Amino acid sequence: MLLILLAACGAVEGEAPVPEGESTGLESLRARAQVAFEVVDLFKPRSDEEQLDPYQAPILYREAVQGRERELGALSIVDGEPRLDLGRPTVYFERGRLRQGERELEQTSFLWFRGEGEGEPPVPQGLRVTRDEAGFPAVIEVLRDSSGRSLFFASRPLEERAVEGGQAVLKGARFALEPDRVERPDVALVGLYGQGPQPLGPIAYLDAERGDLFDVHCRCSPSRISDIRDTIEYELVPWSEVEAELAQESKEAWSFPAKDWPLFCLRLPGDL
Repeated sequence: MLLILLAACGAVEGEAPVPEGESTGLESLRARAQVAFEVVDLFKPRSDEEQLDPYQAPILYREAVQGRERELGALSIVDGEPRLDLGRPTVYFERGRLRQGERELEQTSFLWFRGEGEGEPPVPQGLRVTRDEAGFPAVIEVLRDSSGRSLFFASRPLEERAVEGGQAVLKGARFALEPDRVERPDVALVGLYGQGPQPLGPIAYLDAERGDLFDVHCRCSPSRISDIRDTIEYELVPWSEVEAELAQESKEAWSFPAKDWPLFCLRLPGDL
């Protein structure tokens, strides 16, 4: 069963609102999405993957800094504790379905891990793609952010559909899909991305310091990088293969948010 984690989803009803501080304010989150990395490490799925179409998996641009040359390690269990094998770049995936009214929409979650230092537990990060009925990524959800908020990105066609359907942009909001800021201070719709001619996985821009996911684009969008330091192919592994070996404490700590979380967080049109 998938659990809603505070670390991944931000505040829940009954908790104090997330403060609009320098690091957590919505405009700060949107500003960092415009950051252009000069040099990145490019992580892409291996072309010979058979368990999941590699064209549906994300391409990751991670800011290149000294000391973080290769991450996204594979999890292994040593004396009952999870450890990272940095020699085996890995992204874990989990398929699911989201029911919206009479519709069932395809979801795919992607989870990867980075190491904070010797002896420190692996730190998870990831994203989840909810596709529309045509198979295009409609909503992309960030599974963990250092701000403590639930961060989302949505496709521009989805926003246009909401507006054309008569959905108004709320006061203080930028997009029709955004929730009321007073009612949901824990949620941020950071921005919109384009839609290419084919339904492919997204491009994600990752900060090196905290591993935060700053921005997502469709693969047809021009990149905002100047140079690539290293190109690293990662392996796609079903999350279920690893989850079965983890202690219960780790399973709970690294579970994905509930699959219907976007329905509670965004003002989605009824015909996603």
